[in-house]
Amino acid sequence: MVLATSDTFLVEWLESGPVKEEFRDTLFLGNLSRDEAHSFFFQHVLPTFSYAPDSRGAWDRVYEVCGGNPGLLRKCASSAAASGSWETACASIVQTAMTRITKGLSPSTWEGAAWTTDDCRTVLHMIASSPHAAVSVAQLGAALGEDGSNKLQSMNKLNLLLRRSYDPLARDIDTAAFGPDLEDVYTLPSAAHIIAAKRKLNL
Repeated sequence: MVLATSDTFLVEWLESGPVKEEFRDTLFLGNLSRDEAHSFFFQHVLPTFSYAPDSRGAWDRVYEVCGGNPGLLRKCASSAAASGSWETACASIVQTAMTRITKGLSPSTWEGAAWTTDDCRTVLHMIASSPHAAVSVAQLGAALGEDGSNKLQSMNKLNLLLRRSYDPLARDIDTAAFGPDLEDVYTLPSAAHIIAAKRKLNL
């Protein structure tokens, strides 16, 4: 999620001087926490899909696949309404992620890919098997050896990885994942990608 805020006092002060434009601070806050996602799903998503199947008992599976990603939560509800099955909807989301993971393991299919199949396998294994599904940039770079940083940046640029910095307002990744020095981490784009990676690597 992206939260844009403006400091009214600062804007008024600037507008009284030589700068005549509004300023905004944009913060990347990640996805919703589990509790926030639950409220969002039941209070704001499901009411717009009145023909979705009974959601009782489906939440744990939905959250496992979608995490706190608002877009995926809406997509899951829409798919469930169309198919009449929460499991079918969840399976579809995981399959889409699996296609991406499989493609990542075949870098020759990507224009400008700087990593190898073994590099991708190493990164997926480290992230998918970590307690918080996130690993420090430094650790991953070291594991990939020479030019590890460029390989990770290439994977990030092509949306196979997601780089995150610590922010106290972001609650979807446990603070412990950033380590004592609060270093940047890499994670996968969604909870569905984590599931797909685990299946692909038989974890």
